[in-house]
Amino acid sequence: GYPDGLKYLWKLEELSGNVAIPTYGTVHGRSVNCTLDQTGKVGKCYSFNGTSSYIVFTNIGLTTFSISLWYYIATGHGNSNYDRIFGMTGYRFELAYFGTGFAIYDGVWHTGLGTFTLDTWHHLVITKSTSGYIFYLNNLPVYSPTKSLTINTTDDIYIGAATGSPATSYIAGLIDQISYYDVQLDSDAVADLYNAGNGI
Repeated sequence: GYPDGLKYLWKLEELSGNVAIPTYGTVHGRSVNCTLDQTGKVGKCYSFNGTSSYIVFTNIGLTTFSISLWYYIATGHGNSNYDRIFGMTGYRFELAYFGTGFAIYDGVWHTGLGTFTLDTWHHLVITKSTSGYIFYLNNLPVYSPTKSLTINTTDDIYIGAATGSPATSYIAGLIDQISYYDVQLDSDAVADLYNAGNGI
């Protein structure tokens, strides 16, 4: 099963429509211009076109949380220097890819956080507590500052684009198996998620 603290799970295996239906939990996501029923890391997934695709989950901000997903970075990237994989209302906290690595925005941009290979699957996890956060890439912690961030319960989470109306800075590629927790997962739990990449 999934680690303790699981609050929502979206497997992204819908065949039609514009609603990301939770396998666990009650919050539905709204998908915009995503291509459904694509071959994923586990089963099916969503494809993002790099120009207009994203998912938004409303009012699910937590002071302490973890978010895990599998991401396939397509050749060509998206439409920005900082193509957003994950973002929160008001640009409070953002994860993007930049150049040949990843970048996090927590009031300022931090770049060069790990490297990636195009056209392959990567496991990304962010775990956050009241005192700081950790970014894991393929089961390895690559950035762990001690920094307090204010996250509100009314904050929305965007997947595949920067927050805003309209959204911006889109990604190109595939996303699968989004899980969201109300605890800061430890390294053992992150390892369990990574090693269960063929299904849990």
